[in-house]
Amino acid sequence: MSVSIDGYLIDVFISEQPVKSGQVTRYPIEDGASIADHVIEAPERLTVTGIVSNNPIGQLYSKRFEIAQGATGVLPSNEAYARLAKIKKEYKLVTVIGSSRTFDNMLLVSLTDPRSASTGDALEFTATFEQITTVNIQTKDKFTQVKLPRHKENRNKGAKPAKQVAPAVQPKAVTSAKSSRGSSMAVKLARLAL
Repeated sequence: MSVSIDGYLIDVFISEQPVKSGQVTRYPIEDGASIADHVIEAPERLTVTGIVSNNPIGQLYSKRFEIAQGATGVLPSNEAYARLAKIKKEYKLVTVIGSSRTFDNMLLVSLTDPRSASTGDALEFTATFEQITTVNIQTKDKFTQVKLPRHKENRNKGAKPAKQVAPAVQPKAVTSAKSSRGSSMAVKLARLAL
């Protein structure tokens, strides 16, 4: 199986080191509680050490030539490093196809390019990737209207004018039935008021 990073074929991965880890709470857990509620799952990390030679052979040579669309003059080791550096600079999510499995949504977080006499012109690199979890948020074009039951609110409608109350009629004391002409009327009103 060919190993690749973002579709670019790598001669060989000398080592692949996937790491799955989690962070456990540092506080005591209640007896009988679910342990899963107290662990935060960390993103998967993948560290690969690979080699890209300037003299690929066989099937790798023809595939790499097809990917480059026949471009000549660029050494495969320089092209590979330029691609890796671009992926790192642009924070591009890539797919890494390893020798045993495929890693999707990987972000290149570290890239080293040690040079030594033993590697010559070939590119020997170590790249560390971290998996990014993405979610899709879907929105609808139309909103659904829901009618909720309303209750009457006691609203303050401001100050209201006071109701006018007719003044109470006070009966006048009558001293004599013959005092005046209107006095008989006053007596009748006094009786009605009682």
